[in-house]
Amino acid sequence: MAVRDSLLKKCHDLSKIDCFLLQFLYNTKGKVIMNDLADLLQVSHSRITRLMDNLCNLNLVKRKHSERDRRQWYAVLTLEGEYRAKLISEKVINHQKLVLDIIPEDKLDEMLEFLVIYTKAFEQVTKKINEEGVIDDS
Repeated sequence: MAVRDSLLKKCHDLSKIDCFLLQFLYNTKGKVIMNDLADLLQVSHSRITRLMDNLCNLNLVKRKHSERDRRQWYAVLTLEGEYRAKLISEKVINHQKLVLDIIPEDKLDEMLEFLVIYTKAFEQVTKKINEEGVIDDS
C-alpha cells in the first residue's frame, strides 16, 4: 500500500484520504451525502467537513444542499475533480497492470482463486467485527 500511496501522492499532490474520496465520488457517479462519507470512513462529521473544505478549496468538489432535507449536504465532483479522479484511477490501473504483466500467465488463475478466497475471508471477519465490535484473536 505504501507504494500505491506514494504513487498517488507523487502524481497528484493529494493525501491518501483525498485520493480515496475523489475515487469514491468518481466511482459512485453521483452525489454522496457527507454524513454517509463520514460513516463510511469512520471519521467524525467535523473531520469530513475539513476534508471537504480542502477539496472544495482545490476546486475538486463542491457541496450541494439536499432538496429534501436542507440539513444534509452532498459532496459532488467538479469537472476538475472528475478529471483528477480519472487520472488517479488510470495510474493505479496501469500500475496494477505492470505488476500483473510480471506474473507468469500460467499462475494468474491460481492467484485469482487465492485472492477470491482471501477476499471472502476478509469480508467474513470484517462483518463479524462490525456486528460484535471486537476482534477475537483466540
